[in-house]
Amino acid sequence: MEPVKLLWGLALLAAAAVADVRERRVPNRLLLLGLAGRGALYAAELLTGPEEFGAVLLGDLAQAGAAVAVLALAAAASRGALGFGDVKLLGVVCLCCGLRWTFWCFAFGMAAAAAASIWLLAVKKVGRKHRLALVPYFLAGYVLTAAVWALG
Repeated sequence: MEPVKLLWGLALLAAAAVADVRERRVPNRLLLLGLAGRGALYAAELLTGPEEFGAVLLGDLAQAGAAVAVLALAAAASRGALGFGDVKLLGVVCLCCGLRWTFWCFAFGMAAAAAASIWLLAVKKVGRKHRLALVPYFLAGYVLTAAVWALG
């Protein structure tokens, strides 16, 4: 089931990246679709392993809750650079992939966004007040996390 959950997280981030670039926001409909897909995967997990399902569900909810709480604080402190759509999206990604995966997705994504920002400022393509769409960088962080995980 793990590869399916990881692919669902990837598909969700890819769709959200397109929306973020086009609209500068992550639509709630997309987040609800992500939750619905994860719900279907929970149903499959319940059917295939009912004995450990409760522990898995509680663990996933605790991890996603912790991620959303920390990211919401970061969003509030960032004065709009990290939006609450980004926070909700990463919460859904955490339900699919777990806290560790989400942490590295976020960390690699923010590092890529910082590097892009520095480059754009250096070549004078944007000013200091310009705001990047972050979800494409989270998608890059997700792919990098997958590559690091695959290499072991």
